[in-house]
Amino acid sequence: LFLVTLLNNNNFKELNTDVTVQWLPIAESIYQDGYFFAFTNNFIENQSLLPSYIQSLIFKINFNLSVFEFIQPNSYLVLFLTILIFIDLEISKKNRALTIGVFFLLIINNEWLFYLISNSLMLEGIVGFLFTGFIINYKKYLLNNNKYQYLYFLFFGCLVLTKQFISLLSLIIIVLSLLVVMKNSSVLFSFIPLLIDYLTKLILSLSTSIVTYSDGLSYTNIIKDVLFFNNLELNNIILILGQVFIDKPLTLILVIYFLSNFIYIYKTKKIFNINLIYFYIGIFNFLFIFILYITYWKNIEIQSSYRYVVNLFSLYLASVATNLDYLEK
Repeated sequence: LFLVTLLNNNNFKELNTDVTVQWLPIAESIYQDGYFFAFTNNFIENQSLLPSYIQSLIFKINFNLSVFEFIQPNSYLVLFLTILIFIDLEISKKNRALTIGVFFLLIINNEWLFYLISNSLMLEGIVGFLFTGFIINYKKYLLNNNKYQYLYFLFFGCLVLTKQFISLLSLIIIVLSLLVVMKNSSVLFSFIPLLIDYLTKLILSLSTSIVTYSDGLSYTNIIKDVLFFNNLELNNIILILGQVFIDKPLTLILVIYFLSNFIYIYKTKKIFNINLIYFYIGIFNFLFIFILYITYWKNIEIQSSYRYVVNLFSLYLASVATNLDYLEK
């Protein structure tokens, strides 16, 4: 009944050229030509199609038209799904309500953040929701016997096929889990999606890499440059922090995020605690952003670094909520 109204995007403002250049064509290709065609004719070599596939799938379920269209209510679903993540946290009802309220206030009052997470075909919202949703349940499936743990780790492995730096962080978490909790063999299922992706690309003679969108990166050279301070553009770190600081509310959340985790460490006297997984993920994410921009991407626009920080937006809030709930007890 309201399809014409829903398709009307006259009041919508596209804030990033990446959508029209790559994310919209990728979603259209998956929806209209099929996943195999999009996989073998990728607009961005070795870029994972999983987040765009989910966007296409949502459109298929909700509208099932012959051609793909961007419809805003489809992207708004990310807001609803993220709320379910906060509801799923093992914290008090008061802190759940507070977290959801803060999330809405920050999103609604920031046009750029709202656009990235829930009002466009940008991938930050989908990827952030998937990653945070899996991470808040990671402890339950890693340390406890659960009949669904094999299925959980199978799908957790799909995070490696999402977006930098989520893909790299997911791979590190999987490897560390195997090293620390060796008795949980179900973690091995996390390698299945990556193995299937790699073998499929090998069979089809497509470009392959360990994690998504890392072709052309020499990890060995990057590590050497960092260790020996070889030709580093350290000023980019200041520029990246400056980009984040432009968004004052996000900066405040990050300050609270770091402070609450430091206080948690001080109170518990434990540096290595699975409850700190949110904290170490955030630290590594910032570390990877800095390393990328002072080595391989020295001359790439610094503005895009903000998006890599925003990928973990819901995780920052989940961490703060969990820490505050613990400190109140």
